[in-house]
Parts: sequence; structure tokens; C-alpha cells
Amino acid sequence: MELLLTLDIDVIRVEMKPAFTSKYKSNWVDQENPTDVELKESLKDEVNVGLRYLGISEDMFEIVES
Repeated sequence: MELLLTLDIDVIRVEMKPAFTSKYKSNWVDQENPTDVELKESLKDEVNVGLRYLGISEDMFEIVES
């Protein structure tokens, strides 16, 4: 079985919560306006954290960018 998750970067950029931006903004050159690449990396990191929390190891999933 396969599950596909599609995230809309433009919507995420507008609706980012302070907890998310505070956690990742130190990785962004412009801390108030991350590039698409910076935002994608932060989102991948956050998804990885959530999946590990659920007991899903990295060998059980693959993140593919389109």
C-alpha cells in the first residue's frame, strides 16, 4: 500500500504557526521569509520528526519532491 501526501508550499507559507517558524527560522537566511528550498527542508525535517514519534523508521518511507 502507498500513501501520497501533497503539501501546498504557498498555503503553508501563509499559515505557518509561530511554533514552526521559531523551530526552523535559524536555518533560514531571511528568518522572516524562507525560500521555497529552505521551507521544503524544514517541512521534511518536521515530517521526519512526526513519523519517528509514531514509531515509523526512515527505512519505511521515502520523501519524493516534484
